[in-house]
Amino acid sequence: MREEATTAPAMAVLDSNVVLGLFWFEDPALSVLKKALHEGALTWWACAPMREELVHVMHRDGFRHASRAATTAATRQDPDAAAQRVLEAFDTLARVVPSMSNLANPRCTDDDDQVFIDLALGLRAQWLFSRDSAVLKLRRKVQALTGCQVMRPEDWKR
Repeated sequence: MREEATTAPAMAVLDSNVVLGLFWFEDPALSVLKKALHEGALTWWACAPMREELVHVMHRDGFRHASRAATTAATRQDPDAAAQRVLEAFDTLARVVPSMSNLANPRCTDDDDQVFIDLALGLRAQWLFSRDSAVLKLRRKVQALTGCQVMRPEDWKR
């Protein structure tokens, strides 16, 4: 009997905007990414500071107000229920590892986003999904270091 080789799922780091797009706003443009995460074809890697940032962002009054304005009456949702859904997705789908900090990494102009770059490079992840312009500006430098591709999640093809 011949054994078939199995390949490990691709490793990905998702920034907070992507996580919120997936699980708070349930953006249909991210359905391919969401399906890959749920099926295990793509593994989401994160660290505790990433979860803390999600909690912080979701509980800011400005975020809650903006998210209400971005939805229609038919799709309006309870912010507490949406926040719970995001954290449940994080706790269920993300593989949490210790944060990584490497001063040699390319530096992001937004200090809050450096954690995503550090983790993606430290893990040698295949993908770093972001919608943040400060992160996306580093795509060439990040790819040159480890081959990690930094891209908008809606541009990802399975």
